[in-house]
Amino acid sequence: MEQMQKLLKIFSKTYPKLENVEIEVVPDNSIFVAQCLVEVAGKFIQVKKGRIRLVVPQKILITECAFLKDTQDLFFIFIHECTHGITPQRERKVKNNYILLDHSRDFYNNFFKLLKIAKENKFLSQSFNSVEEVMKKDNQKENMKSDLQRFT
Repeated sequence: MEQMQKLLKIFSKTYPKLENVEIEVVPDNSIFVAQCLVEVAGKFIQVKKGRIRLVVPQKILITECAFLKDTQDLFFIFIHECTHGITPQRERKVKNNYILLDHSRDFYNNFFKLLKIAKENKFLSQSFNSVEEVMKKDNQKENMKSDLQRFT
């Protein structure tokens, strides 16, 4: 937990939005291993192929079971949640309805940057050479194919 707070402090030098984020350990649940709670800041802004809405991170929840994982996996999960705190929510218009893209290209670009910062500060031993490598590690088998098709 102390290491995660140190990493968050390092991230906040590059991304000041993360400066006042709390880290809270919560009991296990079947919905998530970790989650970033954000506050919506403002209205949607129209962009190409959809719209975005800025967010302000408030708290990162990490379940007790996450601490049973390998330290490197725990950091990867934590960095993933930090990325949700700095990436605007993006919605894409599909058949006249807006669909939330939880992991947009912006998300993966930010994730890649945070992973590089963590590696440079010796929190992670694994390095990534491309955003596509991050997508593969993050998605494992679930959504990897659709994410790669959409973003490459």
